Amino acid sequence: YKISGQLITYKSTSIGIKSLDKENSIIVSPNPSEGLIKIQSKIKVENGSIEMYDVIGNLVFNCQMKTDVQSIDVTGLAKGMYVLKYNSSFGSAVKRILLQ
Repeated sequence: YKISGQLITYKSTSIGIKSLDKENSIIVSPNPSEGLIKIQSKIKVENGSIEMYDVIGNLVFNCQMKTDVQSIDVTGLAKGMYVLKYNSSFGSAVKRILLQ
């Protein structure tokens, strides 16, 4: 843009949530599961957290992920489909989990 004969430049930045490559950033096993789930991060864990939501969007489980491999026990949850969200300082990844 030119204003009063001076050239003014600006830098455009996008605003949003960083998304990790969900297929390659975390491994969730077994899936389907009976309630004991192992979550393995393929990247260094920094300020990681795990959240699980039911199909209507209610947060039903959350915890901090302190190591690259963590097991969680969600045997108290009802059978059905859930969404697992892994958050870290590098972004987030989402996986579907089936509890049997």
